[in-house]
Amino acid sequence: MTEKLEELLAAEFRDGPYDLPVDAGRLTMTARRRRSRRAAGTAAAAVCAVALGATTGFSMLNASGPGPADLQPAGPALSISSAPATPAPVPLRIRADSVQIGEAVVRGLPAEAELLNTAGAAAQPPAVVLPSTGDRALLSVPGKQDAETRLTVVVDSQERPGLPGDPAPQDWFGALGGAQALLTVDDSAQTTYLTMNTPAGRRWYLAATGADATARLALIEVVAVATAPGR
Repeated sequence: MTEKLEELLAAEFRDGPYDLPVDAGRLTMTARRRRSRRAAGTAAAAVCAVALGATTGFSMLNASGPGPADLQPAGPALSISSAPATPAPVPLRIRADSVQIGEAVVRGLPAEAELLNTAGAAAQPPAVVLPSTGDRALLSVPGKQDAETRLTVVVDSQERPGLPGDPAPQDWFGALGGAQALLTVDDSAQTTYLTMNTPAGRRWYLAATGADATARLALIEVVAVATAPGR
């Protein structure tokens, strides 16, 4: 409104015969300079308002703490895939009486002992309590009148589970080449357990499962005595 009025006054002074000492051209330039200053002032005020709003908003954000959106990464999220688990070594029959499990060798096995699939046979009842880590082998040993004894061997486990059943000290522990041994019998699960730590630093767990307790103990003894001195 003010700009229009200034233009009308400038035109009137320029065209009309007035006695006033008014320079119409100068008045027009003055009006233009005022408009320019007002426009610059308006723009500066707008910039200040934006800066002030940004500063206020940033201060309020810092005061209230980060929201859920602020915790998101600035760039695209990296997908970290877990490393595949190292496959368990497959037990190998290296001699008639020996099976290699990883870097260890189980000795003293009957020639008729048959290697079984650990994944399938381990699920058969009765349940056997053994460490969940370590290299292992599962064997089936035939006995009298079609009786079977299942022998589970675990070596180099990082766990030390307590063995179920009652401790049963054995005279043949002295033949284990200095290994520390513990044998327990769990009649409810028809299982005889043995754990032994050899001087070489190897830890063994054996579990013999079957209906014949005498056959279980005899199998544990012959395997332990033959295996303990090895590395």
